[in-house]
Amino acid sequence: MRARDAAGAGQRLRHPDVDLRAALWEPEAKLVQLREALSLWRGPPYGGLDVLPLADEAHRLSERRMGLVEQLHQAELELGRHAAAAAALVRRHPLRERLHHLLMAALAADGRRAEALAVYRRARGLLAGQLGLEPGEPLRELERRILAGEPGRICLA
Repeated sequence: MRARDAAGAGQRLRHPDVDLRAALWEPEAKLVQLREALSLWRGPPYGGLDVLPLADEAHRLSERRMGLVEQLHQAELELGRHAAAAAALVRRHPLRERLHHLLMAALAADGRRAEALAVYRRARGLLAGQLGLEPGEPLRELERRILAGEPGRICLA
């Protein structure tokens, strides 16, 4: 990991309680590290201040947090924990394709193909209706795999 000092040059971050190698290669350790990181988050960036110079940074930090949430749910799926939490995240963040992907993968892994395909149809309708876009390649590929009945090949990427 890298952080910027006041001069802008990067330096390595080290923390005695974080074993990044374990977090990268051991699914349970990864889950623990992600939960720990997310537990440190308190409210919106900059306390929700509506200050124009901070808007881009606040948005960037919020996106980083959502990326961690997505990684957390992917790690849970990789451990066979097909949680209903993915559905709740999709309801809260309906335009995030990655969350639809995780929910579809969880449902398909549980043998709930019809529900997984329904998630795809809803996501496609939502993206087309609100953004004028078709789903990205990962979501379309997952739909194709579910339709083809390739449960062993359903990826969580």
